[in-house]
Parts: sequence; C-alpha cells; structure tokens
Amino acid sequence: MKTIGERIKYFRTDRGLTQAKLAELTGIHPVSIRKYEINKMQPQLEQIERIASALNVNINAITGIGVAERPSKVQTYGDLMGILMTLYRAKVLMIQARMQKPAYKGDISSFDPTSLLIRINPAVGSLLNIVDPITENGEDYDISFIASTIRDADLLQYFALWATAVSDYETSWADYQAGKYPESELEGIKAIGEVVEELELTMLADNTPLYADPELYNKRLPDPPSYRKIKADST
Repeated sequence: MKTIGERIKYFRTDRGLTQAKLAELTGIHPVSIRKYEINKMQPQLEQIERIASALNVNINAITGIGVAERPSKVQTYGDLMGILMTLYRAKVLMIQARMQKPAYKGDISSFDPTSLLIRINPAVGSLLNIVDPITENGEDYDISFIASTIRDADLLQYFALWATAVSDYETSWADYQAGKYPESELEGIKAIGEVVEELELTMLADNTPLYADPELYNKRLPDPPSYRKIKADST
C-alpha cells in the first residue's frame, strides 16, 4: 500500500510536474515537498488539501480510502467511488454479473458489462427494509433484493475490474499464507495487488463533480491496466 508521500509523487509525476512546480502551485516549500515524498515528513490536512487541489485529484486519492481526518462530503466521483470501495471491502456490497463465456478466475473480459449489478449483502439487507413513505399500506421489501448499477460506463468498467482484482488478490494471498502456493507465485500475487492499488488511485483521483454534464466527464478515465495479461503471465 502506497504511503501518502508515495501517492503525492505518483500523481505529481503523472501530471508531469516537478517538485519545484508543485511547491509553487501549493505555496509549500520545495524541501517540504521532497520530504513528504520520501516519507521524512508527514503533511498535515491543510497541506494535503492544497496538494490535492494543485494536482486536481480528490483528497482521498492522497490520504487513502476513509483515512481523512475529518468526514468528507460526497461531492465528486472520487468521493462516491471511495465509499463504494470501502463498502465492498467490508462485505456490505456484493457484485454479480452474467458470464459471456467460460474463462479463468479473474478474467474481467468474461463479464457481460450490461449485466453487472451491485447488491447489498443479504446478511446486512435482512436487517433493512425499503418502505414506501407515500402510501400507508405500502409493502416492505428486504433491501438485499434490490440491485443497482453504475450508469457511467467508464466507472462501471473500473469498479468491476477493481472488485474482481480485489477478490482474486485476497483469495490468492490467503492461499499463499496457508502454504498452498509456492514462493515462485509470490511475484504474480504482488502484481495483482499493484493492479488493485492503481485502479483505486485512478478512481479516487476522479475530481469530476457529481451531477456534472455528461459531456464533462465522458471518457475522462484512461484505459484500465491489463489485468487479464497480468493473470496470464502469473499463471
């Protein structure tokens, strides 16, 4: 998992900025920027906010999911995806999708994107009902029976790929820890973990305001990393 300093460096270099230029944009001394990036000094929330603004990324992309020192408002796509990722890791959300063709475990290309749904874990949903607030005699529905999807095709692709990679990484790592995989498989498992982190950083960095005009965010995300190729190389 990247540190705050490593995340700052990741986005700074991705934007083609030097440390001196980032210092100029943020009003933070260049020495401090350098110390942040090599983990010799920890930026405070005020400095993190200035850096995130200069890099045009969501603050959670710098601090990590749910790490910010104060509750963040859901104002951007990065905010929303951070919440969805946190809920998925906590097993509150589940993903289901129809397979287009037989495939090895973790091959995202086998999913039919139009069939991908996000649902509440039945163990959680059994405690929550949806009630019609308008009609007095409205029926109650177990919330786990309700399924949703992500309308934004780019984010849907990223989230589906991320969730698949997370599941595969966690399973593979647990099997490795249990001695089911030889030492030679460790690099392949680590490669999947790096894909997970890269996808997280990209989604968290999305600073597009919610409810923005679709033309403003159309095709704003780069192509996802080739998880299928990594899986093939590591098997």
